[in-house]
Amino acid sequence: MKFKTYTLETELEAIRMNVEMGSICHLYPSKEEKWTYRQITDKLGIQEKDRVKKWMRKYRQQGNYGLLDQL
Repeated sequence: MKFKTYTLETELEAIRMNVEMGSICHLYPSKEEKWTYRQITDKLGIQEKDRVKKWMRKYRQQGNYGLLDQL
């Protein structure tokens, strides 16, 4: 089985949804809840459930450069 590839824009959007919504949730907990990995994958049509976790790990360790090795 071949893994589906995603654009850098999709990867960055998934990270933005996780990071920014987490920040908003911290500031205004009653306004919005943090997007879960499952919600992000459903919203963006990402097939592998652990893909966003992998992107987040690389992003936390290396910033945007951590995502570039997948292109």
